[in-house]
Amino acid sequence: MEKKLAENIRAYRKERGLTQEQLAEVLNVTLSAVSKWETGVAVPDLDMIIALADYFTVSVDVLLGYKKYSGNIKQVIREIAALAKNEEHEAFIEAAEEAITRYPSAFPLLYHCARFYKLMGIKRHCESDVRRAIELYNEALTVADQNDDPEINARTIANAMARAYLYIGEEDEAISILMSNNEGGRNDQDIGFALACNEERYQEAVPWLSRALVRTLFRLDRIMIGICNVYNRDGDLRKAMDAVRSLIEVLKVYRIPGEISYLDRRIVRCLAVLSHAASVLKRSSEAEQYLREARELAKLYDSAPSKSMDNIRFCDGLSNSFFAVDDIEMTAAEEVEYLLREDLLAGPAAIVIE
Repeated sequence: MEKKLAENIRAYRKERGLTQEQLAEVLNVTLSAVSKWETGVAVPDLDMIIALADYFTVSVDVLLGYKKYSGNIKQVIREIAALAKNEEHEAFIEAAEEAITRYPSAFPLLYHCARFYKLMGIKRHCESDVRRAIELYNEALTVADQNDDPEINARTIANAMARAYLYIGEEDEAISILMSNNEGGRNDQDIGFALACNEERYQEAVPWLSRALVRTLFRLDRIMIGICNVYNRDGDLRKAMDAVRSLIEVLKVYRIPGEISYLDRRIVRCLAVLSHAASVLKRSSEAEQYLREARELAKLYDSAPSKSMDNIRFCDGLSNSFFAVDDIEMTAAEEVEYLLREDLLAGPAAIVIE
């Protein structure tokens, strides 16, 4: 422990860009004291350890080097999880609170107990459990520097808190948290949903939900074309075609009848892919049918090409700066022939930006 403490004091000092002398001045101690701490010759007293942790904005546990927990705490979490899963409410609370009292600064315990409290609260319609979950999420955030799970971060914890607030009817608090953690529009759908649940602000939900829908469509496009390519590389063209056909069906749902949409451009590409695949499988009549549909739709799209997202069903209130970009510098008709000529299954997917 002493060795780890010395290493951490030195590492956090350097991270702040301080010399030993500067750190000594901040803490009102001698240069010799700092030097001894960092070499492990001496250990700061408890008050100074707390002051160091506060200055470096880390928990005392982390400063002391207790980032990893023993198998014991992992077992405790497993036992608490089992109680929550079996809905043994009283036993769960007793075990969770006893563990939290014993390990008050253990990130994994705080985080998972928060999750379990929220799940139990929702299942039992128990607001007090959900509020306890929010408290624990907040506590987990204060020691989040201990976290070593790449799928958990400050944003995911904040979003979990927001959903908890939404469940207990505090939409404004939920919306505030979601908006403050909305890099790249990742929370658009949750913000829109929370606003739609609010009787006074539901109209504000429209642009958020519209952006979320558009992003979801183009994410699905990339996913299904990716799946198509995986099956193609495995030599299973039938499954590759099934993936593309399913994508076309979804994209057609969101076309507005009688209007030209960028979705048409995506469908043209899919039809060209299907034509090529059917040709490889020597299903000539099917290949010709797909090719004919691709050329007809390409001609229609090229008559009034658009990359705007305004003409997609259920997408209202989008700003003019919300549009699609891709790296295809050719008409839809030219792309059809290019895909066939170059023997490519799929071109690059579009990216929606704002």
